[in-house]
Amino acid sequence: MAREDMTLHLTLNDVNQIQRDTSLAVADLNFAGGVMRYLGVRVEKGGTPASFLIRPAPRSAPPVELS
Repeated sequence: MAREDMTLHLTLNDVNQIQRDTSLAVADLNFAGGVMRYLGVRVEKGGTPASFLIRPAPRSAPPVELS
């Protein structure tokens, strides 16, 4: 599963904690293109009572015909 395929939904409190954490490497937190990414995972801010990660179901291979 690629990090680009995941979405991290964070509470506003968790977003604030990550943004103020001086122990994080600068490369771990990115704001390019108006999108916040943490460790390469897209972050959605607020709107949730608890933080959670969405990992889409793996794509299955097309069926193979046996003859």
